[in-house]
Amino acid sequence: MARRITYRLKLRLARLRPTVIGTLQYAVTTGSSFGFGAEHIADGIIMLWMDDVQRASEIRRHGIIKKMRLTNHYRKSL
Repeated sequence: MARRITYRLKLRLARLRPTVIGTLQYAVTTGSSFGFGAEHIADGIIMLWMDDVQRASEIRRHGIIKKMRLTNHYRKSL
């Protein structure tokens, strides 16, 4: 039911052609999202994270494009 509602919302918003930036929080311990994720309706998902500073003894930031519809994006790691 929730999936259908979010998909209908996507169809309605697509007519207006807006730029929407949403955020989703993941649990540090399990790596899963809190609550219902709406990744299935997103055209693009960019995942950003930072290593544990105390364990790595330095600040390390990472980013990866997990999903990007209708684009020819760079698919290799940097």
